[in-house]
Amino acid sequence: MSTQINDGGPAFPMTASTGDPRDGVYCQSGLSLRDYFASRETLAEFDHPTSPASTEVVTALAGPKPSGSWYTNTVEWMKWEALFRARTKYIRADAMLKARDEPSSFEQLRDVDVFSNMVKEGPK
Repeated sequence: MSTQINDGGPAFPMTASTGDPRDGVYCQSGLSLRDYFASRETLAEFDHPTSPASTEVVTALAGPKPSGSWYTNTVEWMKWEALFRARTKYIRADAMLKARDEPSSFEQLRDVDVFSNMVKEGPK
């Protein structure tokens, strides 16, 4: 049994046109919000699969490294790297969707007086 992925609904929802039996309902067409978040995620250089990241993590996301080297098996290495990056982006997109359903950071920090402690302690 597969679990339904929360895609966040349409990224750019439009109301149905007048006369359409779906009036008042958002039309699902084009990108989901999850796809939009993933496409907008820029990855830092440490997200590169040949960075010092854990081999177990990289293998879990993209599978084992291709045979040969980048120079002798370029297309397979490009596919492997693209898969690693795409899956990383969707992990982050899923986290963004989850964060939308949780209280905002500002609500959680409203009662925390960080700045007065900084003033009392002074620069380090």
